[in-house]
This record gives sequence, C-alpha cells and structure tokens, in this order.
Amino acid sequence: MLSSYPSAIILILPIVIILVIVVQYVLIKKYDFKCSNCGSIFSPSLSSDLLTPHSFGRKRLRCPKCGQITWVSRVPKKLNS
Repeated sequence: MLSSYPSAIILILPIVIILVIVVQYVLIKKYDFKCSNCGSIFSPSLSSDLLTPHSFGRKRLRCPKCGQITWVSRVPKKLNS
C-alpha cells in the first residue's frame, strides 16, 4: 500500500502545479496591483506574481514607478470601452 503513494504523488503533483499556474494567469488578466507607497497601478509578470510572498489579496512587489518594495493591494482592471 505504501508503495503506491510515490506514483500517486508523481501523477498528481504536475496537475496541481499546472492548475496553480492557470489560476494565477487568470488572476493577472483580471486584476492589477496598486502600490501602497505612490498609488501607481501596475500589472506584474506571471513569474513575479507566482514567486512573491502574498497574503489575502496583497503581495510584496517592487513598484515599477517608485522602485519601493511594498505590500501592494489587488484592484480590478478597468475595461477598455
């Protein structure tokens, strides 16, 4: 019974990783982030979005405008009308 666990992990782990990447990609398309220091609104790359510390809708990112690393808040993207 224990010998079947490694093969299950090998099967399930790639599926979980792909699912996390897809969810993050969808969130990047729907939301931008607002710098708590200067108020600039920006969209991070997928890699920085995946690899940065986060907590309940906030992420620790470097603002491209002021250059500060701060906790940024998620804001919905504005639709182009």
